[in-house]
Amino acid sequence: MSLVFWARQPEHFPLRAVEIQHELKWTPKESISEVVSKYMSGGFFGLNVEAVQQGLATLPWTASVSVKRVWPDRISVSITEQTPLARFGDHGIISTEGRVFYPDLESLFKLPKGLPVFNGPERYAKEMLHYYFELLEMLGPLGLTISELSFSPECSLKIRLDNGIAIIIGKSAIAARMARFVMVYPNQLQKEVKRIGYLDLRYTNGLAIGWKTNSEMNAQQMNSQPKAAEVHADKVKITEDRISADKSPADVDKVMIDQVPADTVTDENGVSAD
Repeated sequence: MSLVFWARQPEHFPLRAVEIQHELKWTPKESISEVVSKYMSGGFFGLNVEAVQQGLATLPWTASVSVKRVWPDRISVSITEQTPLARFGDHGIISTEGRVFYPDLESLFKLPKGLPVFNGPERYAKEMLHYYFELLEMLGPLGLTISELSFSPECSLKIRLDNGIAIIIGKSAIAARMARFVMVYPNQLQKEVKRIGYLDLRYTNGLAIGWKTNSEMNAQQMNSQPKAAEVHADKVKITEDRISADKSPADVDKVMIDQVPADTVTDENGVSAD
């Protein structure tokens, strides 16, 4: 019997312990043990390190993993976890690297409060991440953040701000349209935050405003911790006044935001073409 053959017999050099090199916030130790235990029967020299790494890489929170043998009877596991940036749909998470994954429900309950929510096809996750950071940078000087970002199959972008206002941006001239919003918000829109249901930016030189209905306003006032009211397109009145971005700031200050007659309604796509 050769020495190599003898050494590879599990009973001669059994594995007795698994060392986790870093404190893990999201990955349960039980999940790691469950994966590693499938391969420990081969002993120290018979351990398939690559197979263990591949198994641990399938755990939802794993961003990268390294597995090593430690003489004489241990396995060293080093896992770098995903950093959650936002919720993705009802059950997913998108990481800061743009990866979408679906952890156990217990992890979802432990996520920090206030994470934004992304909705859209998973294949567009990185595009959504790009838009999120681009728009967040533009909104920063206004003291606003994004609570929800939606990207439709037609590549139409919508967001909801942390103050509850929904914004329809569309699928072209994203930065230019948001720049118009940033310009008029402080003087013309901020004072109307509680009344505005949504804004439609899909205009060449302006925007349209969808007002909340009286019932939505009343519901918001009755709630001690108001959430953003759901805006139903068949109930929202759209102003015919458009705030022009071609005017100087002084002229913009004079533009009135008026509510149109109650019988003026719009379909779910608003009054403008993308």
